[in-house]
Amino acid sequence: MHYLYILYSSNVDKFYIGESPDVFVRQNLHNNHHFKNAHAKIADDWEIQLIFKCEQRGDAIYLEKFIKRIKILTKFSTSLGFVC
Repeated sequence: MHYLYILYSSNVDKFYIGESPDVFVRQNLHNNHHFKNAHAKIADDWEIQLIFKCEQRGDAIYLEKFIKRIKILTKFSTSLGFVC
């Protein structure tokens, strides 16, 4: 079993999207800055906003990339004046 998760930090008002076989362990690692080069190192108050169960890791990775793509497209089209 694998999971897609979305974390939120109120300190920096940012979301983080990731995948893991154990979301609670991964959240703890993010909050303790275990991943030195990760985007999540900007905060230490990450809270779980969403957990989505996937049968396989590949499914979780696909969803993670899909959500990140949508997020980027939304920011880009908003900056051009389009309403999404």
